[in-house]
Amino acid sequence: MTRPVIFLDFDGVLNTEQYQAKLATEGKPTKDVWGPLFAPLAVENLRQIIDFTDAWIVISSSWRYVHSLDSLRMMWEVRGLPGEICGTLACGATYISRGEEIECWLERNGRPDYVIIDDLDDFSTAPSDHYIETNPIVGITEADAHKAIEIIQNSTIYKREKVFERIRNSETAARWREAFQEMRSESIAKQQKRHAFLSDIVKEYTNLEDFAREKSEFIEMMSVEMGSGEKCVSLHFQLNYNEYEQYFVIPTVDGKLAVSYVIWWQNEVCANEILNIFTGETYDNDDAIYTNY
Repeated sequence: MTRPVIFLDFDGVLNTEQYQAKLATEGKPTKDVWGPLFAPLAVENLRQIIDFTDAWIVISSSWRYVHSLDSLRMMWEVRGLPGEICGTLACGATYISRGEEIECWLERNGRPDYVIIDDLDDFSTAPSDHYIETNPIVGITEADAHKAIEIIQNSTIYKREKVFERIRNSETAARWREAFQEMRSESIAKQQKRHAFLSDIVKEYTNLEDFAREKSEFIEMMSVEMGSGEKCVSLHFQLNYNEYEQYFVIPTVDGKLAVSYVIWWQNEVCANEILNIFTGETYDNDDAIYTNY
């Protein structure tokens, strides 16, 4: 997880005493099916934090004991609240402090950058410089929002991600991506030609053993290494010191032999890759070799 996280309480943070009193005075509804309505100003200040930091939300509020994660996400959508809920703190039977619950969550989720927004200090185990205590009368203020943004933006992971983002979006990176794409296009064009050449050789065969026996000398004369197995005959082209392509002759459902569209090769960044040379799809499992022809 690389996006920062806001551990968010509701009561005294979004659900404020001032807004509830205002609604009651005006004779308006103070709650919906989920509970008390949130103060618009506090919600907008939360939105400001998310807009600046792209943070996820983890619900630390006691509302998580009443509503499931799916229900809270539905509330978020229905109420038009900002950001995205990625989870809640655990709802264990044994009481531990909210700070301990947050520490457990961080350990399980790779310790992303975070800020805690709550109106009650129950965070003896959490670093105080990650905690913002709100006034329950007004909830998240603009000053609180600025402090939360500052906490996240001063964190090491956030700074590193921003550096990487600038690098990824730079003109140099764009030129490298274009160069790699051009190299790959040239490689695939050559692979398709070699595939057509090999396909013409194997099309008359129906048996791997016969093909391997009759064509081994011819294949070797091309400085191609042949390997025989139960499911295929492999043809290894060592193009230069650090570049190779390996094609596979396989039986088809109609009883003939074909050359699989899927090859092994060393790609433009010198990494081994399983590639479909006609679709550009890559695979993690070489079983794809035997079903693409």
